[in-house]
Order: sequence, then structure tokens, then C-alpha cells
Amino acid sequence: MGTALERAFASIFIIVLGYFLKRVGLFGKDDYDVAAKICMNVTLPAAIITGFGSYEQDYSLFIVVLLGALCNAAMIAAAWFITARSARKERIFQLFALPGYQIGTFTLPYIGGILGPYGILVTCMFDMGNALFSCGGTYAIVSASPAVEGAERLPVKELIKRVFSTVPFLIYIIAMAWVSLGLTVPGWLLVLAAPIGAANAFVAMFKIGMMIEIRLGRGELAAASATLAIRYTVSAALALFLYFCTPFPLVIRQVLALVVFSPVSALAPIFTARCGGDIGLAGFAGSISIILSIAAMTLCMMLMGI
Repeated sequence: MGTALERAFASIFIIVLGYFLKRVGLFGKDDYDVAAKICMNVTLPAAIITGFGSYEQDYSLFIVVLLGALCNAAMIAAAWFITARSARKERIFQLFALPGYQIGTFTLPYIGGILGPYGILVTCMFDMGNALFSCGGTYAIVSASPAVEGAERLPVKELIKRVFSTVPFLIYIIAMAWVSLGLTVPGWLLVLAAPIGAANAFVAMFKIGMMIEIRLGRGELAAASATLAIRYTVSAALALFLYFCTPFPLVIRQVLALVVFSPVSALAPIFTARCGGDIGLAGFAGSISIILSIAAMTLCMMLMGI
């Protein structure tokens, strides 16, 4: 219990530190992009490699990949039903704010230190399924809908490229193919990756602090609050189902119960803008969701006795 609270306070401190140093001028408004590139292309891939270092032949982990995709599909279906009578801009915002999980740059560094290498591996497997939607799948579905007229539609080739060209996803694919052949991650690679991957938690949380923009408009706050209330209610239902009603070992069920409380995808504002939605509102909701996710995951870990 104490470990979960300590982890939460440490993460909040790093996020606040990043935000504070940006506000006092030590970092510019757009300097977060450097930290984001380091995280996505260096520390996160190293953390993924470290996680696969603990892989043992367990085909149930492939089901976790499917669950990552199914949870997104469930959230999209819920969003489509809930927003059926919403105004166009509001519907676009909700269709991207409800599905999609920010796992690699938030959940993985947040819970990885508590659940260890195997927990990291399970989180990575779920993120593989999640990435198919959050990196372009959801955008393809929404932009092709007659209900979202005027959306910028990317060619299928471009969407596939967007999903499969990110370094973390390529590492996922290569690592999965490698271990599926019965091979293990070379020891020398783990020695190199471990210290770099260990820095992922700090870089990811610090980057989040630099990205946060606090906007306190009453209308924005109400719209974001209503949407996030729906998101976390559905997440709680999914967490209960995955923890109590699935046949996986305890560690996998613990990870599944936690990852569904991940924040809104970091790509949601970009896709929202491309469909003609409110990018400012999407960014604000993403910032608030990070705070809510820290609270929800910490409570969840306490209830599970982690």
C-alpha cells in the first residue's frame, strides 16, 4: 500500500517539476518535444526490451494483445452510442477522448517499477492491441463516418504507415517475433537496455509536466468533466470484469485492471483537430485525465494490495 502511494507522490512531483520549470522559463513552451522524442525513440524502446527479457513461453499473453484491441473497440462502441445526439464538434471530441490509452508514455513507466519486468511485459502486450486503434485505427473509423463530414481523410497506406512506423511498435513486433521463435533476448542487449529503460519513468513524467496547459474556462471544464466521467466509469466496469472474470494468473489480471485506467491517448488532440474538433478542449481533457489516472491507478493498487 505504501509503495503505491509513494509511487503516486513521486510521479506527481516529477510532473509538477516539469510544469514548474516550464512556467519559470527554464524550458520553452515547445521544449517538451525534445523529451517526447527521447521517450518515444530511446527510453521507451529500451524499457520494452527489458520487459521482453523476462518472457517465458506463455500463449495467454497473445490474448492480452487481443484484449487491448477489444477494450478500445468497446470504448468506441460506447462513445458512438452516447454521442449519437451530440453536436458535431462535441461528438468528435468525445469519439477520441473516450477510446485510446496513453500506455507507453504514462502507464508503463508508472506501474513498471511496482509490478516488475513481467508486469512491464504484460503492459506491452496490451499496448500492442491498443496501438492499432490509438495510433490511427480510431481515426480511420471516425473520419470515414458520414456523421463527421469534412474530416481530413488519410489514405489507408498512410494510416498503416503511421501505426507501424513508430519505434515502440516496431520493437513490439520484432520482440514478439523473436520470442515466438523460442529465442531469448541476448544478455548483452539487456545490460545495455536496462539503465536506459530505467530512465523512462522520469523522462515520461517530466515530459507530461512540460506538456500540461491548464485552462479553466467553465464550458471547457464542464465538457471535459462529463466526458471523462463516462470514460472512467466504463474503465471501472472493464477493470472489475478483467480482474474478477478472466482466468489469467494474478499478475496479468492486476495489470489489466490498471491499464484500462490509462489517460487519454496523447494523439487524441491531433486526430481531433484533423476531424474539425476542438484541439484545445482535447488537450485540456488529456491533461486532466493524467491526474485522474494517477488517482484511479493508485486506489486500484491499494485495493489489490500491491
